[in-house]
Amino acid sequence: MEEIIIKTRDLTKKFKTKAGPLVAVDHLNLEVPQGQSLGILGSNGAGKSTLLEMILGLTKPTSGEITVLGTDSVSAMRSGQVSALLQSGGLLPDMTVAETFEVISSLYDKRNQMEDIIEKTNLRPLLRKRIAHCSGGEIQRLRLAMALIPNSRVLVLDEPTAGMDPHAMREFWALVTDSVSAGTTLIFATHYMTEAERYGEKLMIMHAGKVLIEGSGAAIKEAEKANTLEDAFFAVTDRARHLQALTR
Repeated sequence: MEEIIIKTRDLTKKFKTKAGPLVAVDHLNLEVPQGQSLGILGSNGAGKSTLLEMILGLTKPTSGEITVLGTDSVSAMRSGQVSALLQSGGLLPDMTVAETFEVISSLYDKRNQMEDIIEKTNLRPLLRKRIAHCSGGEIQRLRLAMALIPNSRVLVLDEPTAGMDPHAMREFWALVTDSVSAGTTLIFATHYMTEAERYGEKLMIMHAGKVLIEGSGAAIKEAEKANTLEDAFFAVTDRARHLQALTR
């Protein structure tokens, strides 16, 4: 039997707003087996980032259950078995790439693995460059290198290629696919249909905190009788928006 790395049961997260409670994730049930690459699609506000934050232990669920590697998400993160590449934060502009990488690797006592990761992620030409002078693609390459330091069983990426040009995007995913070890569970949120279909073994389309449909890209297109994943995405989300409007 496949080991279930991430499991949720009726996972719900609500936020208080001036307009009333906002349900960001709504009774979500999910099972992610070891080694699966799961791509999460959805418009802004669909609940993608909130779900990833609960997986990483950065946000506490309002109700429901979540386990990561058989334990709670905070304990899983503290074990060093879960790494993440988030959209922003964590880098000091005056430090060089080498200084930043060395500080993070020292936290895990893995300086002996620095050279290997530097080579895998093609960081060597950037080592003397200050963070403030790095492009968006170079910053994400560094963040990926730092995420690979613990050699974790789970790698979480939240819109990792947002703002990248097509060449930087292609280079980034080549680094991801070449660098993650066999058996690594990869979970990523993205707005890019081509990216999701190419790198997601399984896809999940979210809207208003709910999962509308899940399966391979081919299975989703077949279910919606769509020629492209983009067409299928609009079909399922437009239906959800219509139903949502009728219930208001």
